[in-house]
Amino acid sequence: GSAARGALVINEIAVKPGAGRADWIELLNRSGEAIDLCDYFITDSLDRLDHYLHLAGAPPPELCEPSLLAAGDYYLVVADDDLAAGGNHAPFKLGVADAAHLVSLRGEAMDSLIYLYPPDAEGMSLSREPNGDGLFWLAEPSEGQANPGGQR
Repeated sequence: GSAARGALVINEIAVKPGAGRADWIELLNRSGEAIDLCDYFITDSLDRLDHYLHLAGAPPPELCEPSLLAAGDYYLVVADDDLAAGGNHAPFKLGVADAAHLVSLRGEAMDSLIYLYPPDAEGMSLSREPNGDGLFWLAEPSEGQANPGGQR
């Protein structure tokens, strides 16, 4: 992944988080203002329309009630391919060689991470260092909190 550029970014990814837990993707609002999640999708495959999760739960053309993520807050997407679980559960799982893309309603890739997860990294995450801004490094998971810093 490259350095973060937008207000809403992919901040951390956990593939094989261990103890029977589902994979997850953490988003962070880096801006000083609330962001409406109605304007975004998350996917692991830009060319598979069945792998898109609308972050506010009401993809176009449905009416999306504003779903605001406050400044500095985190949003966790559970990548378990279990849409029946509702809300933040994505219609895909993450693989050890995969990607995560944050996409706007206009079809722009707002942030992306293409990765090859290390074989000995079960229970670890790929997280931005420094939190919300830097490149991705292997680290202890910190879902919903500031990243503690990675192992370079």
